[in-house]
Amino acid sequence: MPDVITYSAVISAHEKAGDARGASYWFKHLLANGPLFITSNQPDGVVPDVITYNAVISAHEKAGDGQASALLDSAIERGVLWFSLGFDPEHNLLDLHEPAVVIHPPTADRPRGISSDLAKVIFRRLADLGTINRQTTFVVGRHGTDRLKEAIAQCMRVRGWTPVHPRDADGTENEGCWVAKPDAPDRSS
Repeated sequence: MPDVITYSAVISAHEKAGDARGASYWFKHLLANGPLFITSNQPDGVVPDVITYNAVISAHEKAGDGQASALLDSAIERGVLWFSLGFDPEHNLLDLHEPAVVIHPPTADRPRGISSDLAKVIFRRLADLGTINRQTTFVVGRHGTDRLKEAIAQCMRVRGWTPVHPRDADGTENEGCWVAKPDAPDRSS
């Protein structure tokens, strides 16, 4: 019987091939039929996880068909992503590491960043809601391939914000974060 790994692999293959429709087909197949595939390892049946959602959201983000936002909602409703999506209102900070965004992140030696496509969808959602703004600090990390870091910098530029690394009290740049340069105009309205 197919499990969540099988479904995720098929959806990911469609995403990598640029086939959002195929990724969506198999994602809907999982939602419709996955709970029927009950095994001793998965007594509630096969349900989508963060890897499944990453693949299908990425496919639709790359296709630009507007469906990524609805899939983000689905991931929140199904308990895959935190409702906050990594945003800390007390500190006006958006942390894009898996533990801040994903309810049950994959096991890793150190926190990893979320996928760049998921980060773009989250950024747009929170910016459109007015949750994040040019005073928000974006925590993107200093490890990996820098795709996440560049995706958030690109999102900031689209809003008319010039991304810069904040400096600590000693004047050292924190390359794991972005903030908007204070004197740039805001085109987000």
